[in-house]
Amino acid sequence: MKKSTALVRGRSQHWMPALFWLTGAAALVGVIALTTLPGRVRVINAVHNILDHIFWGDMIGHFALFAALTFVLFWMLRRAARLRVSLALWLTVFTGVMIGGITEYLQQYSPGRAVDRADLMANWLGVFAAATVIMYAVLLVRLRKL
Repeated sequence: MKKSTALVRGRSQHWMPALFWLTGAAALVGVIALTTLPGRVRVINAVHNILDHIFWGDMIGHFALFAALTFVLFWMLRRAARLRVSLALWLTVFTGVMIGGITEYLQQYSPGRAVDRADLMANWLGVFAAATVIMYAVLLVRLRKL
């Protein structure tokens, strides 16, 4: 009975790294698309119609988008690449900061979009806030093991 369970576990885990990589790639493509598509695209219009009615809605949107990206990238690097926590976190923060800066720069070439330092700061704040939560969670897990 135990042998068959081990075989099933081995087979089921074979495709898991590919799923993690696919999830991370989809998150990156989604963030890049949402931050660089022209302003007249329906998805961008819909997001702005919702967020423009909220005080600091655009900043909240950028913050949430990049915080979510940070969580997904960290999860992907820990599970698919099986990196140490410290290396996975550094790569995640570096990638988030770079994607935030590059996409904000690329907005100048997209009709209906403009480069905005406040958006860039919200992007980076989302990355660093999520990294802080991840570090806190890792610390709690490690302290419980002592």
